[in-house]
Parts: sequence; C-alpha cells; structure tokens
Amino acid sequence: MPGAQRHKAAVHHDESKPSLGFLTTLSIVLGVPYAVVLSVLCSAGGKLTKIAAIHATCFLLAIASYGGIPSLLRALRRKGMCNQNLHRDGDCDKVPEPGSMWACMLYILYLGVVKLTHTNNHDMMQYREALISIAIMTLLVRKGVHGLSYVQGLIDDITPLSLMAKLAAPSIAAIPLCMAFKGETVVITPSITPFIGRAAFDLGLAYHVAMVLCIVFFANAINIHAVGQSIIIAMFLLAHNCIEITNNTVGLIETHKALQQQLFSVQLILPFLAINVALLCYNWYPATLFVGNMYTSMAGAFFAVIATLCNCPGLMMLLFLPQLINFVISIPQVGLKTTLHTYIYAQIIGIKYCPRFRTPRFNPNTGLLEHSTNYTLLNTLLWVCGPMTERRLCVMCLGFQVVCCAVGLGMHRLISYLGQP
Repeated sequence: MPGAQRHKAAVHHDESKPSLGFLTTLSIVLGVPYAVVLSVLCSAGGKLTKIAAIHATCFLLAIASYGGIPSLLRALRRKGMCNQNLHRDGDCDKVPEPGSMWACMLYILYLGVVKLTHTNNHDMMQYREALISIAIMTLLVRKGVHGLSYVQGLIDDITPLSLMAKLAAPSIAAIPLCMAFKGETVVITPSITPFIGRAAFDLGLAYHVAMVLCIVFFANAINIHAVGQSIIIAMFLLAHNCIEITNNTVGLIETHKALQQQLFSVQLILPFLAINVALLCYNWYPATLFVGNMYTSMAGAFFAVIATLCNCPGLMMLLFLPQLINFVISIPQVGLKTTLHTYIYAQIIGIKYCPRFRTPRFNPNTGLLEHSTNYTLLNTLLWVCGPMTERRLCVMCLGFQVVCCAVGLGMHRLISYLGQP
C-alpha cells in the first residue's frame, strides 16, 4: 500500500510538469516573431523604434506567466476546480481548469500599463476600448435569471452558461468596439476581370450589424486546440502587419491611419503571444492544465478587437477558415439545441442532442480517439482518416490551421492587389 501511494504521488507530481520546454517554446512562439517585428520597425526608424523597445518587455511577461502557473495549478487542485480528461483513461488524475486565469489577468494588466506610455489621444482611446472589450469577455458581469452576477469567461468554467448567454455576452462586448470604430463603412469590390470593374458600396448601418455578428462569431470560435490555433492565427496576423508596415513606412507617413492600425495590432499581438508561451508549455499533449472558457473568451475578444479596430474583418474570416468549417458542420446539432420540441426533432432527423462537450470518443482498449456522433471538425477528421492518437490528431488540426491561414493570407493579398486603383 505505501508503494502504491508513492506511485500515485509520483504520477500526480509528473502531471504538474509542463509538456514542452520553456526556452524552446519561448524562442519559437515569441522570439522569432519579435525579431521580425524588431527588424521591420527599426528599419522604419522614428517613433517605431520606441514601440519595438517597449515591447521587449513581452519576454518578461512570458516569464511571469510561466512562473505563476504552478502555484495556480496547486490552488485549483485545493479548491477542486479540475476536470476529467475525456481523451485519457478514467483512472488518470483530473486536470486543473481554468489554468489560464493567471495569464489572462497578466495580459489585461500589461495592456493597461503599456497604455500609459501613449500620449496620443487616439491611441489611448483605442487601448481603452480594447481593454474594456477584452475584460468584458474575460470577466463580464451580467445578470442571471435569478438576479445573480456571473462572470462570462470564468463562470462558464464553474457553472455552464446557456447558449443565449454566450451569444449575449459578445454582443455587449461589441458596444465599446462599435463606439470606437472610426473606419469607413464602404466596401470596395476588386477588379476581377475587364468586365467586372471596381465598385464601392456604402453599407452604412448594415456594416455595423455585420461587425457585431463577426464579433459574436470570433468570441465563440476559439474551441479547437485553443492555444495552438490562437498562436497560429496571431502569427499570420503579425505577418500581415509587418507586410503592411513595410509598404506604408515611406518618409513621414508614420501618421498615416492605415499604418497606425497595423502598429496597434502589433502591440496587441506580441503580449498575446507572450502569455501563450506559458500556456502552450502546459497545455500541449499530454495536457497538465486546461485553459478553460476563460481563455477562449479572452482570445475570441482579442481577435474581435483586432478585426474591428484594425479594420480587417475580411482577413480575419479568411484566417478563421477551420473555425468557419467547424461552425457550418455544427449548425444542425447546435441549431437543434435552440429549437422547440428538440427530442421529437432528434428522433425524426437522427441528430444527437448537443451536449456541453462534443469531443471524440476515447477507446481505452486501443488508446485511440474515434469519431463520436457529435458534429464537429475533429469528429469529421476522425471519420475520414480513421482512429488516431490525440497527439497525431492535434498535429493534424494545427497543420490544417497553418495551411488554411497561409491560403487565407495569400487570398487577402491577392484581393488587395486587385482592389488597388
């Protein structure tokens, strides 16, 4: 019996360790992107060099995020805030959730501190609205049906929220973004052929409605390998920013509105990558923490802020192609959850009612994941490719995300080129 207890304690200790090395992950996820940004901004000179210097502190943010996670995991275990890993044997220890709490709080705090370095009123307003929107989605207080106060991202890790609550929260978060949006509502179609020339359409109010719908989508789209897919999308956004900054830094064009939007995006992305360094180390297979809905809400708000304030909703949609595919696949099952007479419709159509966790099925005999009856991209891949390990499925999904983001960025560059006068 003492030997068994020592073995169990050893397993528990091992499961508290990160799955990836911190220095290697830091070099790839933050070091390489920062080096590219540093090169681009320093080559432009002027005030852009100051921005690059300020955001060297992102490395300290990554270290602080990584260093605080072990204490958070111990605290979550003491409070019993853990969930069973549905992709592993039921005898395994439960995994702490939300393990992203410390990193999310540091990100919001970091944005607040960096905001103090800006003297331009427009920059300060953008930072303020970005902070408000991200904080609303991460720690949104809303009225429940019994007058109780809930926290959108955090409370959904403790007590499941309804689908309507998850749709209402991003809509509230969209209010400060729409108020801060100063871009044009004109959409210009590209010149595809000699017979279809460029045309401009002022959508007016319809543009703002579409913006709110996009924000709701982004806020709920981070759900497939959350940390990995967020890092990939953020890196491709950063690549787009660097291309645009290089194209716009000519002479004294630093005050150009388009350039300011790209710089604002860079200043949000670098600290976001910094906190994801720590989360990826612990969340990579085999996961020793679950980021929880607190992270997915914060990351979704982060992408919604960039899409809105940096005026790139089209590019963001192209980068979110796997999430769009997952959304389309999920429509029959998720839509069924919101309809009346759900049980009758499920019996007639043959669609399973939408559960809280729509994960693949783990086969303890083979140790492989198999597709379940839930309508998701993960289950579709398993249905097409057959059973596989969780590690292989993770790598396949992230590889698919990279390919889709590369194609999406290429399409956006092509459309931008065709749309030039």
